[in-house]
Amino acid sequence: MKLAQWRWQARWGHIEFANLGHVLPRWTRMGLGALLITLCLLGWQWQQRLALEASHAQLQAALTAASIKTSPPPIKPSVTLKTTRAPVLKVSAAQKALDRATEQLTLDWLPLLAAIESAHQTNIALLALTPNPQTARFQLKGEAKHYQALLAYVTTLQSVKGLREVHLQKHQVIESHPQLPVSFEIEGQWQP
Repeated sequence: MKLAQWRWQARWGHIEFANLGHVLPRWTRMGLGALLITLCLLGWQWQQRLALEASHAQLQAALTAASIKTSPPPIKPSVTLKTTRAPVLKVSAAQKALDRATEQLTLDWLPLLAAIESAHQTNIALLALTPNPQTARFQLKGEAKHYQALLAYVTTLQSVKGLREVHLQKHQVIESHPQLPVSFEIEGQWQP
């Protein structure tokens, strides 16, 4: 038997059974069926959730009542001791790196830069300044037009106020260049 539905015919005054296959397409009927099943499942899940919440509330009340019955009365000490202990801080490697970076950013570099700039000479080209704030040491890399200009620059840096222990670490003549400049590294210490 086909799916049939009755409808009221106002003209004739009687009920007629009719096939609604031509009124509602098949995919629409399937969609309505799926919607009905989904609503039923949602209602069942809602009912299960309410039941679970109710049982959870009863269990929580029972545990609270049991803990009140079994907890011993608090003991008051006759002597109170006050001890203070410093909290132990665990510092990670990332925190240490962040602290070092913050220290480098907040360190006042102006005295070091002013000291090196005060010893400026026209025969010297500085290429890099590498400071180390933990040890207050610095390293200068550069090139000099000739060896005598390099020695005069090191002597000038040694006499600058705020710089100590300035010495020539290494040097090398660049023979591939026609003017034969001298590449150098100078190390020293400054007072931050």
